[in-house]
Amino acid sequence: MRTALLAALASALLVVEVEETGSVMEAARVAHRQGRMVMAVPPEDHADLRRYSGCGQLLRGAVAIPVTTATAITSHLPAA
Repeated sequence: MRTALLAALASALLVVEVEETGSVMEAARVAHRQGRMVMAVPPEDHADLRRYSGCGQLLRGAVAIPVTTATAITSHLPAA
């Protein structure tokens, strides 16, 4: 319930260094289903890719869009 509430209240969600399971992945999926913007920072190297494969999973599944800079993040945020 807490995860669904978080996803419902946020206009966008940024995912960084997340594993494939857990509440952050669930929040990303819920936010995506609710039409919210989901962004993910891709892992920088192969060691991080194994440890934080959740971002890659969200990107491959078209749940999230890749972002690597603050400018990229802010450019995808809805206008206030």
